[in-house]
Amino acid sequence: MTTRAYLIAMMLGLASCGEERVERRAAPDAGPGEPSPGLLDGGAASADGGAEPSLDQGPLAADLQQAELAGPAFSILSHTASPAKLEAGGSVTLTVKIRNNTDVALSGAEVWIEAKCPDGRLFQQKTTGFGLAPKATGEAKQLRGPYTILGEWRFTPSLRTAAGTVLASGPVAKVQVLVPPITNPLSGIAGYTQINLSSTSGSCGSHSGAVAIAYLKGLRNDIPATTAIEQAIYKKVPIAPGEAALKTGYDSYLNGAGIPYKSVSIGASSVLSYLKAGSPVVAHVYNHYVCIYGLTQEGGTSYVYFSDGATGYSTSGSASIGAGGHLRKMGWSAFQGKMVGGYIGFAHK
Repeated sequence: MTTRAYLIAMMLGLASCGEERVERRAAPDAGPGEPSPGLLDGGAASADGGAEPSLDQGPLAADLQQAELAGPAFSILSHTASPAKLEAGGSVTLTVKIRNNTDVALSGAEVWIEAKCPDGRLFQQKTTGFGLAPKATGEAKQLRGPYTILGEWRFTPSLRTAAGTVLASGPVAKVQVLVPPITNPLSGIAGYTQINLSSTSGSCGSHSGAVAIAYLKGLRNDIPATTAIEQAIYKKVPIAPGEAALKTGYDSYLNGAGIPYKSVSIGASSVLSYLKAGSPVVAHVYNHYVCIYGLTQEGGTSYVYFSDGATGYSTSGSASIGAGGHLRKMGWSAFQGKMVGGYIGFAHK
């Protein structure tokens, strides 16, 4: 094994306990907190009685300098993000290309990628068990997301030992998270069975708000994430909540999650303008709540599209258009005849 290879092996904790091993032993009188002799002091006796060289003098220092002059042991050659631009709710694949410049195999290493959010927060994710043969090049990939915070995300990679020692760091990859286009009906609205189907104290209000808020977060057809929002809101509102209690529950969730929207009571004439602005609308029909996500003119007739956690409960005459009957369509005039309360929209702060 060459001196350079041995030094690399020592750094990775791979050196064997053969003749090449340099021991660092404390002298019998080295007290707690005191530096051990040997390599640290440049002249203390080693285990075999000979003088042990220090880090700043002798052949070992020369070997270290030669290793440094020869270049880094490991290099991150490139770091790419695909796609570099994505709509809110999308994910990105990060690819890190790494080179082992040594003649020692690398095993059990970790590839870390730090994500810096547009608001300054940092998130780490690592790929474990990374290895490279001597003089070999390899790749580590991570699928990250979904991302809902708009703006520029910055990703910085590093190669580390399992103990956390940084072996190499690489260039920043940038990703732009953009506002998705607004359609009418809104695309990607979740449709699924609400968590409580009771006709007297069900979760329809929490469900409808969760469907709307999930869309505002940039989530598209993400049933597990939307269900989690519904469960969180359900814990914040009383049994059979009125619109005021629902708005309080919605706002509590929005504020806690850092989503820059607030709930607003609106009239029927404002539903279309809220939809065009990208906000679903919660509607209070008889003994039930649904989430409106579209209001269109088709052949001279106005139609409303809505997500219903109870598949047509209190909206008889509506038609199933997907998601097992949870996405529905109905004439706007007939729908308004089912209303017993008002509408709740979401305004950007």
